[in-house]
Amino acid sequence: MSGEEAERYLRFMKFPNVLDLDDYRALLDERGCTVEAAEDTGRFASHVDLYLDMLNMQLTYDALKRIGFDMALMEALGGEMGFIQQLAHDQKICQGRFVATKQLTERAYCPRTRIPQGPNVTGGKGASPYPRRPAEFGCQDETRRARCEPAGPPP
Repeated sequence: MSGEEAERYLRFMKFPNVLDLDDYRALLDERGCTVEAAEDTGRFASHVDLYLDMLNMQLTYDALKRIGFDMALMEALGGEMGFIQQLAHDQKICQGRFVATKQLTERAYCPRTRIPQGPNVTGGKGASPYPRRPAEFGCQDETRRARCEPAGPPP
């Protein structure tokens, strides 16, 4: 996409920026995620076509009502949507699908109950929203049991 196309696209969509699939993958990687999939769905152009067909054939009155029956604005919006449609067909913009996971440290959750453990479980700033549980429902490992048992009655 040229700089001029990008500027027009971002201005119409009110986006501060737009990245490509590899850039989004890199952002996920930087945040500690394991990216399983980062791909173009191949559907965006047909979805834009469908949206414009619905707008032109079925939802014209609703769209005009929403913008106060301003025909000049409707034509301007139609022109910008046509521009986006062309970008989609030229494969300059796409619908991305991302599947990523972020591994939590083993200390963060009891391996048996999956209840959050650690200094914030018993309350205070950043406290876990999960109730404290007694050891029989928590961790059976003696070295970790103290983190699974509440210090007193549940809040």
